[in-house]
Amino acid sequence: MRARALLLLLCGVVAADAAQSTDDGATRQPMRPPSAVQPPELRGVLADGTAFSLSELRGRPVVLVFLRGASCGLCLERLRALAAHEAAYDRRDARVVAVTPDPPDRADAVREALELDFPMVSAAHAVLAAWGVWPPGRKQAFPGAFVLDPQGRVRFRHIGRTAADRVSDVILLAALDRFTPAR
Repeated sequence: MRARALLLLLCGVVAADAAQSTDDGATRQPMRPPSAVQPPELRGVLADGTAFSLSELRGRPVVLVFLRGASCGLCLERLRALAAHEAAYDRRDARVVAVTPDPPDRADAVREALELDFPMVSAAHAVLAAWGVWPPGRKQAFPGAFVLDPQGRVRFRHIGRTAADRVSDVILLAALDRFTPAR
């Protein structure tokens, strides 16, 4: 009887997750792993004013972490966690890139203050919207993370429902391991 009750509870949780309502009244379906889809273009500016294009990183796996901005304490913690796992990403030959709506000088100040070795890209609102992390009508972007294979195809994605809904490095590394084993 306990097993049946547990099964019914589990089914209820799964059904409840099937469609979530967001603050803007939209209904979001749970993220399913994409089957290697080509993402939208990601262009932005690095702190030194250099143009950035995601297509330049083809040939290596890429982990993109979309931030809400420097004023988000949880985003700063996320960056610290990425830095703490940098060796694990390096063993998989993966390039980590943080993407922010902040202007380049503010992004660079964060990168320097946290002593980050990976680039921070300042991207326009339209770019964040194209990636699905800044839905229409929202005042801020949602946190997001994407894992791209060496051909630039999305192999994993997670777009948070709140500022605190973030995917861990353990999950991102496991997503990388599906197509790039650690050295």
